[in-house]
Amino acid sequence: MKNFFLLVILILAFFSIDHKIIKEPREEFFGFITDFLSGSMKTTKDSAAKTANDRIKHKLQLTSAQSTYVDTHTKTNTKLRAFNTRFCVNNDLNLYFQGNDLRQVCQIIEQQVKIIAN
Repeated sequence: MKNFFLLVILILAFFSIDHKIIKEPREEFFGFITDFLSGSMKTTKDSAAKTANDRIKHKLQLTSAQSTYVDTHTKTNTKLRAFNTRFCVNNDLNLYFQGNDLRQVCQIIEQQVKIIAN
């Protein structure tokens, strides 16, 4: 009975303590559990965005600021669609890509958006 009580106390501590030593492994564990229970949908769901990110970085020589910008805007498929609408369809001014670089980025993103739509 003492072992069970000790186990319950440890589990409650694991869920309630927000110290970084406990919080980081707990969040990693929860992330693993949710990915496992959802059939790893997170990785397959945003695969088009990841592919676009990889293709852009492979095709263009990016500065560190541009690379961070691409990482931010190709994190999810939703952000990828928003980028496509704003900068490729509506031709808004993009501070990180202009001219031929923007055309190449838009071409890659448009191909991935078409894959998402299908």
